[in-house]
Amino acid sequence: MSERIIDIPISKIVVLSNNPRQYFDEKSIRQLGENIKEYGQIQNIVVRPRGDDYELVVGERRVRACALVGIPTIRAEIRNLDDISSYELKLIENVHREDLSDSEKGDAIYQLWAFDKYETIKEVCESLQISYDTVKDNWLRKARRLSQKVKDLIGGGVRENAFTDTHARSLLKYSHAVQNKLAKVSIDRKLTSRQLQELTKLYDEDPKADLNQLADKVLGIKKVEIPVELLTEEQKKALEEAKAKKQRKPRTKPSKPKKKEEIKKKRKSTKPFRFKKINIKSEKEKPVLENAPPIPKGKYRCIIIDPPWEMEKIERDERPNQGKYLDYPTMSLEQIKNLPIKDRAFAEGCHIYLWTTHKHLPEAFSLFDSWGVKYQCLMTWVKPTGMTPYSWMYNTEHVLFGRIGSLQLLKLGIKLSFEERGREHSRKPDIFYDIVRQASPEPRLDMFSRETRDGYVPFGNEVNKFDS
Repeated sequence: MSERIIDIPISKIVVLSNNPRQYFDEKSIRQLGENIKEYGQIQNIVVRPRGDDYELVVGERRVRACALVGIPTIRAEIRNLDDISSYELKLIENVHREDLSDSEKGDAIYQLWAFDKYETIKEVCESLQISYDTVKDNWLRKARRLSQKVKDLIGGGVRENAFTDTHARSLLKYSHAVQNKLAKVSIDRKLTSRQLQELTKLYDEDPKADLNQLADKVLGIKKVEIPVELLTEEQKKALEEAKAKKQRKPRTKPSKPKKKEEIKKKRKSTKPFRFKKINIKSEKEKPVLENAPPIPKGKYRCIIIDPPWEMEKIERDERPNQGKYLDYPTMSLEQIKNLPIKDRAFAEGCHIYLWTTHKHLPEAFSLFDSWGVKYQCLMTWVKPTGMTPYSWMYNTEHVLFGRIGSLQLLKLGIKLSFEERGREHSRKPDIFYDIVRQASPEPRLDMFSRETRDGYVPFGNEVNKFDS
């Protein structure tokens, strides 16, 4: 029910990140702002009270437009709404718009379902008067399977990059990494949806082929050879030299027979890894983090912890100094247990993500017990290559997921495994943070982070180490 209509300062409006619409075209927003400035505001926005401020429910384009052209206040209808009713209203306002991508609509349906008001997705569709078959076959498939980068391209591509939902349909069967590569080529080469479909067929036949060369085939671009009779004498001479150089066999030095000493040395260098605990301070003054810096104040609905575990040195003949010293201070298990995780979590609900390696899995579970976190599942980062100390290749790292309270996921059906190459030591993959954005609400705390990211409050001694 509407309580009252008043003019609210733009500065008093809080805009959350759970709007189904994720892409806003600045040109059209500015045009809307100029229209409001000239003709006045035709339609009210809808807000709900939030302390001394107001949380925006409907009308983000109008708020952005007023802010962009310098209009200080906006007319708003204030309603007392709970979380579910507020999100339903947002969804109803946006879900039938043509410029909202299928994946954005699918994500919105999932978020509404996550509130537990509806038993099934079908009930959500019936409530919103949307075709369940359309939602199931188009919106939800794209919401579940497309990478976040591709979703972002669709949101902004309707106007700028000409990358649409029809383009995205051709990418559903691929991994996120391949989706991103194909989408980039599609945008760079300005492929139509039909041409992208042809590109994927060529890629399926030869996944190792150069994508730009495959795009040349799709576009019918052929290498044009100029008839020799049309070349100048200088060009003919250069062509003959190039052919002669191509036909010339490279000189190879005769290989010398290897000496017995060299063979023995080679065999010696292939010894297996040997794990050995070392005292870092005794070999090089490397401080242990006696007391963690103060954690940012406030409460959080999502906390990511990448503990600075105490590590062991890998002793080997090849690259003997690799991993000898950690480039950051470490903490003991007892120090990590004493971190005030529960104090920083919303009592009614908080998602906890705890990074761990194979070796520290038992300690990771004990940390959950100490913090009062209820374990739910194990996420796995799969890397293309890894370390092989004895027999198995250690090419995975893991994330324990658990809850304090009963906060539901924003999106259901997300895979527990994700693939991305490893980079610097202790640097976590971007795809993990994309997944957390989809699953867990703000505010989010990223503990012992070494890189700042949008949507996360960083904490640690080196939060800017990997910022580009």
